[in-house]
Amino acid sequence: MKISDHIKLEREQRGWTQAELAGRMPIGQQTVSRWERGKTRPNRDQVTRLLELFELDPDQLEVWLDHCDESSDGALPPARPLNPDLAIGSLTAADFERICRSLVKALHPTVEVQRFGD
Repeated sequence: MKISDHIKLEREQRGWTQAELAGRMPIGQQTVSRWERGKTRPNRDQVTRLLELFELDPDQLEVWLDHCDESSDGALPPARPLNPDLAIGSLTAADFERICRSLVKALHPTVEVQRFGD
């Protein structure tokens, strides 16, 4: 069973609307809708909160996260790209490195950033 199915089933068993569940999280109703449609997924903290709200065994966390196809580093992969127009995969290695360097410099202006490549 997918995590979207778990969320919808548990919510409906309690007679809650999506808005009621959202208010208990607290998140927006549209977020719950996207979870239930499989368009996005809750993160680890949100899954923990869902288990608390549904009064489920905290040991179910890993089961629910497995249904998210959790990666080994603990981060949940996106259900869909947030910006499909950003074609990072088509960048050359040098261009990608240049973008990363600019981003790090913008986030940490006092840090000296060196290119790794040639």
